[in-house]
Amino acid sequence: MKKFLPIALLLLGVAILARSFVPERNKGEFDVVGFGRLPVVVNGRVKPLDTVARTALVILQSSQSAVAPDGTKMTPNEWLLDVLFRSQRADAYQHFEINHPDLLALIGVTPTDGRDGKRFSFQQIEPKIDELQRQARLAGPVEGALRTPFQKAVLQLYSNVGLYVRLKASLVAPDHRDFLGELIAFQDSVVP
Repeated sequence: MKKFLPIALLLLGVAILARSFVPERNKGEFDVVGFGRLPVVVNGRVKPLDTVARTALVILQSSQSAVAPDGTKMTPNEWLLDVLFRSQRADAYQHFEINHPDLLALIGVTPTDGRDGKRFSFQQIEPKIDELQRQARLAGPVEGALRTPFQKAVLQLYSNVGLYVRLKASLVAPDHRDFLGELIAFQDSVVP
């Protein structure tokens, strides 16, 4: 039996490695996997949109998975599609991680209002953005080592909200309100 254990572990490792080379399959009509492969320039580097989505989710909530308000699990690419093109829907997703009790009070929420007791939506945070910004301006000039846990939490949430807002606006032309509507109208005018 001891002779076969290393061989079994090796075969298991090879099987896991081989599984990583199998391409993902689309669950629906839209090519979400292909969307995730599209290259974009982020901070001067070319990255696939899948990497952008996964990185943003990790920054916002310390996890690469996304959950819709109805409890269905979403891939990072599906989440990013909603953020980019259906931002009103994405604003309801609870993906902002807030752990500090004073910051929860500042936002006006309790752990029972969030998913897992610590994740909250942009809709829940948005009414208190001005106060969050005011607190971030107060905490910003304080040297990093001297910041209180509350100040660190405020700056982290403020940074995360900024990232989310930048993602939402990254594909919208500055003077266009309904980019998705215009894109669909353009598509309808081109495709017979």
